[in-house]
Amino acid sequence: MLDPLTSRPIFTLARRAHQLPFRASPGPQAGCAVRAAAALVVAAIGLAAPAHADVVTEWNALALQAVRTTGAAPPPTARNLAMLHTAMYNAVAGINGNPLYGGFTPATQQALAQAAAAQAARDVLFAAYPSQAATFNSALASQLAALPAGAQRDAGVAYGSQAAAHILSLRASDGSSAPVTYTPSSDPGRWQPTGPLTTPLFQAYATTTPWGMTSCDQFRPAPPPDLASPEYAQALQQVRTLGSATSSDRPAEQTQHARHRAAGTGPVTP
Repeated sequence: MLDPLTSRPIFTLARRAHQLPFRASPGPQAGCAVRAAAALVVAAIGLAAPAHADVVTEWNALALQAVRTTGAAPPPTARNLAMLHTAMYNAVAGINGNPLYGGFTPATQQALAQAAAAQAARDVLFAAYPSQAATFNSALASQLAALPAGAQRDAGVAYGSQAAAHILSLRASDGSSAPVTYTPSSDPGRWQPTGPLTTPLFQAYATTTPWGMTSCDQFRPAPPPDLASPEYAQALQQVRTLGSATSSDRPAEQTQHARHRAAGTGPVTP
């Protein structure tokens, strides 16, 4: 199978990426779109001799630390990580001559890909987590200081800033922060508030502009079975059986997860 961005065999890209010095990777809740964006950045950098995957993985680690520090929720985290890695990908791909995402324009002069990726990452993360600006600025200064000073480094910085601005502008109107009013209903089959939760969380993400799909419902599963159907009755009984506080059918691992949630600690996003 050929990679659509490079026309090279995918297993070759995977082997080359495996040989690069990885230090961190997006967590499981970041979403497949984020992991795909990260893989594309690493692949693009791995195909260019002057660049290093360390730049990408170090900024990924900084992003995950910012998520832990700020306590960001999973949906916004997935969006922020996708913006981060897509901006870095464009910054590198535009210099290397690879296809670009979202109508971004190629670089018009020679530039250092490391500088471009670092600047793009800093700008996106600063926009997403402004309280962590000092950490991001310090990391950027350290990475740029390790590169040869001159016109190519300066050009990389400028181009990376453009890549970040492009992605931030592209996603500014993606609908992820659009206000949504939920009207509670007592009808059977409708969501009911439970405990302290009085409204569904992150409703806008149901209609947020996708990154790679043609529409939000492109791969949407079929709706639940009719309330009067045997299939619904069977599913309801399964919930009652496994969800009972005294259930003997529920696997021990599921019980541990339930107790973890009930303790109020919740999941760790990264």
